[in-house]
Amino acid sequence: MSSGAPEWFSKALATLDPLLSIRKSIITSHWVLERKGIILGSEIETLRRRRDRMWRWINFPNEMQKRDLHKNRKEWQSLVDEVYSAEQQKRIICRPRELNQKVYNDLCQADFQRYGGFARYCTQMEQEEERLEAEQERILSNKRQALNAEVFDMLSFLHRKRGAMLDQGHQDFRYLLHGRHTKEGDGPVVSLADF
Repeated sequence: MSSGAPEWFSKALATLDPLLSIRKSIITSHWVLERKGIILGSEIETLRRRRDRMWRWINFPNEMQKRDLHKNRKEWQSLVDEVYSAEQQKRIICRPRELNQKVYNDLCQADFQRYGGFARYCTQMEQEEERLEAEQERILSNKRQALNAEVFDMLSFLHRKRGAMLDQGHQDFRYLLHGRHTKEGDGPVVSLADF
């Protein structure tokens, strides 16, 4: 990503957007900041035709084009970089003469505006956090529901088992209630004196 760019700028650029890259202009002393994208062949051909038309206007100008020679030369320089980037499947963001804090701040501001401003960016972050919290609550709710269903099944099984034992004439109520057989001399588990 560096290609001679200051290290702090390259690192900041990679942090801001990993799709951004920087290079020196082919034709001028400008830097070219570009973003990876999808450029169709028809768009590249259109850019090439514009570049070639500007080159003809500069080298073989008519009277009207002679007046705009400087403007056309600047346009041609820009188009040369734009065609090169498009052929690499990248789109030019800007072409600053030097890389400084202002250029980086402008990139950050442009990204914020692209996303709808800082307020929209914060709203999207909050919505993502709320979505994650709702997802976690849904998972916990499903776990609680599964646990409750399992406990209900166990209690239902025990209730049916004891009902079947009563239906078969089982008389040992201590076993039915507490799972232990009554022995000689055992008193009731709960007596009226306890109250």
